[in-house]
Amino acid sequence: MHVVFLGTGGGGGLPQWNCNCLYCEQARAGQLPTRMEAALAVSADDTAWVLLDTPPEIRAMFVRYPFLSPRGAVRGTPVQAVVLTHGDVNHCGGLLNFRGPISDPRAYVSVYATPWVRSLITQNPMFEAVKARWRDLVPGTWVPLLGPTDEDTGLLVRAVPVPGKPPTYRWEDHPEATVAVQVRERTTGATLLYAPIVRETTPDLEQVAEESDVLIFDGTFWSDDELTAIDPYGRSAYSIGHIPVETSLAWMTRRRASLRVYTHVNNTNPLNDPASDPARRVQAAGIRVAQDGWAIRIPEG
Repeated sequence: MHVVFLGTGGGGGLPQWNCNCLYCEQARAGQLPTRMEAALAVSADDTAWVLLDTPPEIRAMFVRYPFLSPRGAVRGTPVQAVVLTHGDVNHCGGLLNFRGPISDPRAYVSVYATPWVRSLITQNPMFEAVKARWRDLVPGTWVPLLGPTDEDTGLLVRAVPVPGKPPTYRWEDHPEATVAVQVRERTTGATLLYAPIVRETTPDLEQVAEESDVLIFDGTFWSDDELTAIDPYGRSAYSIGHIPVETSLAWMTRRRASLRVYTHVNNTNPLNDPASDPARRVQAAGIRVAQDGWAIRIPEG
């Protein structure tokens, strides 16, 4: 299984458009790597790709990463499916890039989401322009990841509900609002767990983490008061659905996965600076902080 970190930032990326915090300032000056909003691309054969989340800047990712470019026909995409972990704008807003003319009856991509997240998105008439074949993520059940005309990607997916947060535009908690997703390659059994929004760990999450070769976890904030320390309108990390890294680090250290990674890193997070004390603590624990463009293969080789 081939995995590419298309983006590794929290909402707004790094630098964030309206922020001049220390790390945004350094990223603009070229002193720190920039981050697009978090998304993964996964493939079993380097031909058919599945996206885990589609932030609004997904078009820039299509340009940056040539393997996502159309091949052969005048129109087309190697992206067969999209899996949504959440209904917030920075997780699903990029679906609008899969829009097309009313005269074209085809679906361009399959979109996997919980029924609740799907209902939120499809209530907005703007998304009627998206050429999607919607498919349900059934919590706890492995389902094949198929393209819009049932193309076999060689991958399976299982949704794991986790405590997270409601979307910012519909602050209404629901058990299907936030999921982690396991993706498994059918032939090798290689398995990754992608959990970019987690307010607290649960026994179910711990079990699927122990079944995964690679664990990619919520690295949004280092501390609970990170936002409130710099922004008078900021809220605590827990209140907006994210367990701080300084709390989750011990849990991550105990996991058996051969590769453990933090992603969805907010622009205010000191993990943006590899020389910071928090970054050194994470590295000393044997855990990586993802960067945009990083590619891995499971199993290695």
